[in-house]
Amino acid sequence: MTAAQHRKYLSEWGLVRKHFRAKGLEPKACDAKRHELHKRALGYDVSSKKLTNAEFDAVLAVFSGISRPNDLKTQLRLQEQAPARLERLHARAAELLDRLAIKPSGRGEYLDFLSRRICGRPWVQLAEIEVAKIIGVLEARARQLVKEEKDPF
Repeated sequence: MTAAQHRKYLSEWGLVRKHFRAKGLEPKACDAKRHELHKRALGYDVSSKKLTNAEFDAVLAVFSGISRPNDLKTQLRLQEQAPARLERLHARAAELLDRLAIKPSGRGEYLDFLSRRICGRPWVQLAEIEVAKIIGVLEARARQLVKEEKDPF
């Protein structure tokens, strides 16, 4: 989680905490509620500082459901962020495969090979963070090709 994301998390949690405090919950009970909300959003508890982008979005969606229950637009936007980020990552991968001159017919196999080698799973099963890792590999390879074109010896 970035510093900006952590500030956003604390800001959103502050609104939810204020809601709970207004209902009479003590500060310690509010903190316990925060962990319950992580479990509601994710199915498990995790430190706010260790949230992935997708987890961050899910937790914020639950928080906004409490602090702003009538703001469905915000809740839906937060829920749609993870698929939108994944779509942008896939588009970036396609751009890099173009630069690497990987033929469209062989791209699936190429991505699966990299994914299995680096992450131990096929491309279609990768989490967002793993897709980003594969993109990092593709970007490094694209930079290497540019370097080789400039200085072939």
